[in-house]
Amino acid sequence: MFMKMKKVSFILLVLVILSSMLFDTTNLYGVSNSPDTGEELTPDLIDAGDVTIDWTMEEIISDTMKTFSDFDGKVILIDFFAMWCGPCKTAMPYLRNINDNFASESDFVMMSVDVDLSEQESALESFAVTYEMNWFIFRDTALINNYYEISAIPTLMIINQHGYVYFVEEGFGGEELITGIINELLEMDDKTAPVLTNFESNVDPISILDSTFTASVDIVDDAIRFAEYELTLGDYSETQKFWTPDTGEHSSTFILDPIVIWNETQEGITSATIDLIVEDFTGNQTTDSLAIAVTNIADTAPPVITFDSIVEIDGTYGQTFDIDVTITDDTMILGATLEIWTNGELNVSQEMTKDGDTYNAKFYSLKVGPAEELLIKVIADDVSGKNTTLAINYTVTSGAGFALPSIIALFVLGGLIAVPLQRLTKRK
Repeated sequence: MFMKMKKVSFILLVLVILSSMLFDTTNLYGVSNSPDTGEELTPDLIDAGDVTIDWTMEEIISDTMKTFSDFDGKVILIDFFAMWCGPCKTAMPYLRNINDNFASESDFVMMSVDVDLSEQESALESFAVTYEMNWFIFRDTALINNYYEISAIPTLMIINQHGYVYFVEEGFGGEELITGIINELLEMDDKTAPVLTNFESNVDPISILDSTFTASVDIVDDAIRFAEYELTLGDYSETQKFWTPDTGEHSSTFILDPIVIWNETQEGITSATIDLIVEDFTGNQTTDSLAIAVTNIADTAPPVITFDSIVEIDGTYGQTFDIDVTITDDTMILGATLEIWTNGELNVSQEMTKDGDTYNAKFYSLKVGPAEELLIKVIADDVSGKNTTLAINYTVTSGAGFALPSIIALFVLGGLIAVPLQRLTKRK
């Protein structure tokens, strides 16, 4: 028996070591899909709209050094792959069809980049012959897959004539999809900057009581690359950037911390500004600006707390309390905490839930005795930093002998004692 346990332990140890070695050397996984139709794959768009990186690597078929900037002004399809990747191999005939389809197009270039540097150049040359890869092939000695955060292969990336990432997908969504995007870029003739209209906010003015709002704008352009909203409120700023938004109405929602609004209005700030930048895939850019009023709501008094009800529920496994209070304020309550004290020590504490002006807390299975004296406290804070604490003495009307956790603990303890006794009996 002992030898069997040693053997199992040894096997487990070997598996752990092998698995750790695997994860240390491989951070990519193959993505399988249907390259015939693409219907089984939902493309995972990553970094569409980003700027490409320049690099210099050896092209293994021609044994010449190529620099990415050599291809400026062209539509570029990059296939990130590895020779061990089954889905990458499956995609090769379809990639060859795509390359052949655009063979006469001088403004198109295709390349495959092997992301596994453990694969030797000689093996890669043989692989290229086997799969008839009649396009540029590189070993990723420049580690461009790290820059683009490639996490799955194959990953296809299409770059437009102006050096922007136009489309990225993990896997291969189909020949028709890729061909259509390439044609779209080759035919693109966008010489006008984006047109912006109806830039407005759905809330004006904003305040600590109405601090969530949406800025929207109508955008017209042939190929929008990104829309960026920058909100400025006094010393506070927040930026939201959206890659490749759709043409038409576009919006961005801001959820401002009421404390931020309070602090800035106390410094005399009366308006917020949203600066909008919209740029397309040809580099044309349009800007606009929107001012939103900010109301300063005075805070003249601390919160007011009123106990509504204290209900004791089911004392079988410890006492359960359901407590409601009403809290009002002339500005805004940020939060409320309820505490129960026994014998001068804090027993339990809980953030209260809110429903309008009513705040609730429930405590389950408290170990309290009949007629035991409790001190119940509620602490409420408002947005200006004012707080109120209200405490009342409360006498338990009933009580359970043991709380549920105590009973569970007794069962566990009983089990620990019982097992040795059973073994002792067997020995006798």
